[in-house]
Amino acid sequence: MTSAASIDALSSVFSVPGMDCPSEERLIRLALDPAPDVESVACDFTLRRVVVTHRGPAVDVLSR
Repeated sequence: MTSAASIDALSSVFSVPGMDCPSEERLIRLALDPAPDVESVACDFTLRRVVVTHRGPAVDVLSR
């Protein structure tokens, strides 16, 4: 069995078409920061995307 600690970190890019201000970024961070599998969150307002470095399936991040 593979433990979570042995899984390499992944980077997933999520499109967030409505993200265009810091308050929306804050909402995203509030949803993702408490997750133990999320290592970092980077928001790009120009491209309206969020890049999340995480361990485990991207669907777990997306569900948050």
